[in-house]
Amino acid sequence: MKIDRKWWIQAHTLVACFFLPTAVLFLLTGVFLVLDVKTPPKETRFSADFRTVQPNLGEAVSAVQKSLSEKGFPTPTGAASIKTDSKVWQLSWNGTAQSVNVKCDPTGKADFTVQSNTLLRRLEQLHKSKGGVAFKVLSVAWSAGLFIVLATGSLRALQVKALRNLALITMAVGLIALVVLALIS
Repeated sequence: MKIDRKWWIQAHTLVACFFLPTAVLFLLTGVFLVLDVKTPPKETRFSADFRTVQPNLGEAVSAVQKSLSEKGFPTPTGAASIKTDSKVWQLSWNGTAQSVNVKCDPTGKADFTVQSNTLLRRLEQLHKSKGGVAFKVLSVAWSAGLFIVLATGSLRALQVKALRNLALITMAVGLIALVVLALIS
């Protein structure tokens, strides 16, 4: 199947240009994460009393949201998780702007630690899928867009006789590098 060259180049260009800002975000935050570059968050601690000593996740989230609202903190954008044992429960809730950790003892006293994130930490949280649904949709679209750009570029190179052997060799070397590095990691 032969696709019109002009259409092919336009599609490749539009997808690449649309996702370039997202690529830069993921590139920079990925490098910072790999190099362990961090900026410390601003930490706020406070306590609250909960009537529910062993809540399920929904009850804990509601109680935590109410306490955060009373103290003027927004609700985190990511997903919350809860760990319980016979005496205490702990809730962790990571988001883009802030992360919240709550530890509640058997009497119902809950100790809150709210970490307000710096700009770099916010961007890293987006990279690690701790943001809201809208950014997660963009991230999935970015992955598909990246695949489209790589696939259309590679297929176009395979169609050009002068580039075909170089493209095939480069793809083979890339595959070998992927396998070897995955096995030794």
